[in-house]
Amino acid sequence: CGLYCYGKSGHFLLPEVAAVQVGSFKASKLADFVPVMIGVIRSWGGDRFRIHDVGDFYSAGYLQKWIDIMRGCPQVKFYAYTKNLPLILRYHDQGLLPSNFKFIQSEGGKFDHLIRRDLPVARIFKDRESLKRAKFSDATESDLAASKGNKRIGLIPHGAGRFRLEKKLNGSV
Repeated sequence: CGLYCYGKSGHFLLPEVAAVQVGSFKASKLADFVPVMIGVIRSWGGDRFRIHDVGDFYSAGYLQKWIDIMRGCPQVKFYAYTKNLPLILRYHDQGLLPSNFKFIQSEGGKFDHLIRRDLPVARIFKDRESLKRAKFSDATESDLAASKGNKRIGLIPHGAGRFRLEKKLNGSV
């Protein structure tokens, strides 16, 4: 992560939450991950699904598993924030991503130079005023803007995450 990492703040630092994240990562490596997730998503019955609350597409094989899941649930609109731009843009440019998937390029990582402004992008802001001045849609309280494919998604950290961002912006970290 670059300037701000949502997954390294707030409740994600609690041992029980970290254990769930480790469990999810391990589950993603299992041979039956795809059929299990298709079953879970179908039984859930929602029409939008965010891939990852923290984490990213860590390999081409893992991204392919999610592509298979998306194809197995064509009625669901999937979306994900990602900083793994070399991987996701390669799949996008080769036409390998399903039509029911929207990805949002997240600023603040080591691949920011690859961000394409013709595709959705997310940026962390220190406050609502700067978010509005930059003409980004505020997704701080709800991801609805991101899931609907808005091109400019703004987020404002809260709680411990806000404190960490302020320290970084002030050069204290």
